[in-house]
Amino acid sequence: MPTKLLCALLAFLLFALSACRTAQPTASDQAPPTRAAIATATATPVPEKVAFEIKKFERKSGQCKDEGGDCASLKLQFPEITAAPSPAVQEALNQAVRNVILANVGENARPFANADALAKDFLTQYKTFKKDFPDAPGGWTLNREVNIVYNDHNILSLEANEDQYMGGAHPNANSTYSNFNLTTGQSLKLSDLLVKGYEAKLNAVAEKEFRKARGLAAGAKLDAEGFNFDDNRFRVNQNFAVKKEGLAFFFNSYEVAPYAAGPTDFVVSYGSIKDLIKPDGLLAAALGK
Repeated sequence: MPTKLLCALLAFLLFALSACRTAQPTASDQAPPTRAAIATATATPVPEKVAFEIKKFERKSGQCKDEGGDCASLKLQFPEITAAPSPAVQEALNQAVRNVILANVGENARPFANADALAKDFLTQYKTFKKDFPDAPGGWTLNREVNIVYNDHNILSLEANEDQYMGGAHPNANSTYSNFNLTTGQSLKLSDLLVKGYEAKLNAVAEKEFRKARGLAAGAKLDAEGFNFDDNRFRVNQNFAVKKEGLAFFFNSYEVAPYAAGPTDFVVSYGSIKDLIKPDGLLAAALGK
């Protein structure tokens, strides 16, 4: 083959090879990844929780220079949920808080629409009481407070405390826990967090903590110590909260003992009931199981 023709053929082949390489898309030529693709590739799971603001409300009447004087005093403190996994859950949680904070102190079980309505009713009741019993000593107090004790991994636990005095031999105090699934807004029971048949072992473990809190010997009979459990057998109640250190339980005054004995609170550590925690449940996820 003539030299000139060979050179021309070689030049053509080199040009064709270069064109093929140029036609291959480079990284800069490819379409940029979508936001969804980036999120899928780089996102790490973030524990769901709520955002909130603490609200306070106070009303007084009469000569209320000092609490317990000749007056009526009402104080409220509670969290207002400002953000939650969904608007429906946010409203459900705020309604649950309102049901506690605005509960009626009279015979009507329906909560008031707002704090002003509750205060007006409470102060009016006191005014009527003083009119009927002008010589009755002391005043009335109603203090309510809701605190968030756990807020993580799709679990919200609230502690509601109430101190009330409306005449009588002594003030009354009450503490109530409530727990919520942040994916649904529904309340959580022990059976939602623990495996079926949890009762026997939980009661056995919890009784040790109860006795420790009350200073009771392991062999002491509960009724002999002034406690009135059914059949003289210890059982936990549903007044519990999820906390970082374990499940907290609270027995109010009068619940299992006379008023003079006072309330009882204690915590059952997660380590002592690890085999009772539902492996696919919210509590297991919170503990990283």
